[in-house]
Amino acid sequence: MTGARAVSVLLIEDEPGDAERIREELERQEFRVEHADRLVTGLARLEAGGVDVVLLDLSLPDGEGLEAFLTVRDAAGDFPIVVLTDFEDEQTALDAVSDGAADYVVKGTIRGERLASSIRYAIDRDRMHKELRDLVFVDELTGLQNRRGLLTLGRHQLELARRANRPVALLLVELDRLKKISRAYGRSEGDRAVVETARAIEASFRKSDLVARVGDDQFCALLTGKAGTRLELRLDALRERLDRQAAEAGLEYPLSISIGVSTTRDTKDGTIDELVDAADRALAVERSASRNKE
Repeated sequence: MTGARAVSVLLIEDEPGDAERIREELERQEFRVEHADRLVTGLARLEAGGVDVVLLDLSLPDGEGLEAFLTVRDAAGDFPIVVLTDFEDEQTALDAVSDGAADYVVKGTIRGERLASSIRYAIDRDRMHKELRDLVFVDELTGLQNRRGLLTLGRHQLELARRANRPVALLLVELDRLKKISRAYGRSEGDRAVVETARAIEASFRKSDLVARVGDDQFCALLTGKAGTRLELRLDALRERLDRQAAEAGLEYPLSISIGVSTTRDTKDGTIDELVDAADRALAVERSASRNKE
């Protein structure tokens, strides 16, 4: 790191002994460390800017557990956060990763290189996300990830889920009758139908879930952790939101979707490509069932 600007770490930790030990470990690795001993103080420092990554203890006097992480995440926006936890509360850290934390470290296992690797990974992951959005990985019409973005980011999401032993589900969502809409109302109205569908899908899931447009009329949502459970309820909620989206947009036609679902249990190696293929097969079954009902 010599010759480059030192990475600025905001450490939010209330235990003086832990804070001093972490500071020493990181400064030995040439990080620049600022310390806040309360959540409210850390949020104020974060708002001032100039911080590269947050190192957040999940047991603070004014903020504890997943709620503390969500508070920092919502205040920071698109920003790398590594959480610190104790052995007995590792599950909360896994939940935080599922909800968007870049990584977690158990305080009893902290060593300089392990902690430094987590911080560098968090920064690299955040930079990659931003580059993907700004370059060729974004669908121009909807602003979602495109297929390339799904495959690239999806591999990282799956690796995190595998490490945390969290469930994964992939939804392949197809907008019904897009060609008929375009023929009846024009190509621009077909594009509008795609955009409104994209908005409904994106609004139905968490910020940490990966949503992409993978074809003219197809979208993917990669869900990890708790978002990958209770899928029937989530799919019903998605369809209800789509109805509201069409009404609020004043569309002259309904928006309906067909959905194929896959999980890592449906694959051999649990790769993103296998999940997409399995969801595509499930989507074909749903299409066939729908045609038989007509």
